[in-house]
Amino acid sequence: EEPNFVSLNITKVELSENQTVRNFGAFYHVFNPDFTYTGEYECFYVDNENLGTKVYIYISDPNRLFAPTWTPFLFLAIYHYRKAYLPCRVTDPSTTVKLINTAGNNEVEVGDSTAVSYDPRLGFILLYPNQFFDGQFECEATSKDGNKDSLIMVLRYLRQTSAPQPALVASKTTVKIGEEFEIQCRTYIDRGAAVFMNWSYSSNERSDRVHYTDPLREVSSGTYDFDVLYSNLTVIKAKKSDEGVYMCKVLTHDGKSNNVSTVINVIANDFISLVPASLKVYGVEGQQVTLRAEFSGYPDPNITWWHEGRQLQTLEGDVDVTYVK
Repeated sequence: EEPNFVSLNITKVELSENQTVRNFGAFYHVFNPDFTYTGEYECFYVDNENLGTKVYIYISDPNRLFAPTWTPFLFLAIYHYRKAYLPCRVTDPSTTVKLINTAGNNEVEVGDSTAVSYDPRLGFILLYPNQFFDGQFECEATSKDGNKDSLIMVLRYLRQTSAPQPALVASKTTVKIGEEFEIQCRTYIDRGAAVFMNWSYSSNERSDRVHYTDPLREVSSGTYDFDVLYSNLTVIKAKKSDEGVYMCKVLTHDGKSNNVSTVINVIANDFISLVPASLKVYGVEGQQVTLRAEFSGYPDPNITWWHEGRQLQTLEGDVDVTYVK
């Protein structure tokens, strides 16, 4: 399972005030942080958790290449058809990480042929857990300076009869009227398994303009055999009526089902919004000061910072410009 995030003690400070608007900031201060602070930090409004922002912070430590786990020896249950995460998170994203099956000291290949991927923020992701992932495994990390670290875990594979987990990949989630977009529904299944896939969406239109393919089966043969079942939904010359929730559902031959959905927004015109966090920022000479601005737009805008007619560049002297989605 993906790790849950913990609540943090924060300091709320009023940044500015006028007769109609009150702006507040929430600050989380960490002095002299160590590698244990590596992770994702999220700030959101208490009354609306969907309105917020998040950032992932790496605290690099040459002697601690892996971010902390809840125990030095990991025992993880791996369930069939349920995406699994092996928590080999690193404190520096430039670190090279390998997954080793210690039974034969064999490296697990990462890629489409094994349905295994790696994200330095999450660890190894098993899209098609199977009996191969049963036993002792080791994550081996090597830093760019040649330092090494390892993490041992024991995986226990448990066969179950739940439905496969589908996933959606959308070419875009915000489109202009008249544009085209495509969504692919994709799931990993046992070789030759009878699994059905169908779509549902608000307009229910199926025509030359709005159409989806019958489920296609892609055969993969490598370390172990599995099939990839997928269907592509295409909308040409989008209309406002195409806006809404698009859901893909998979159904097994014995009636078990699973689904996944995404929201497509259809807009009439390009737009951009840029709001500074505060119109006045006070700093202390010789200390760091941060200027923040929130922006949104379609298509994705290019944002630049300027000071007295000169554009500020990332990592230019004492200036660091970062962008967080």
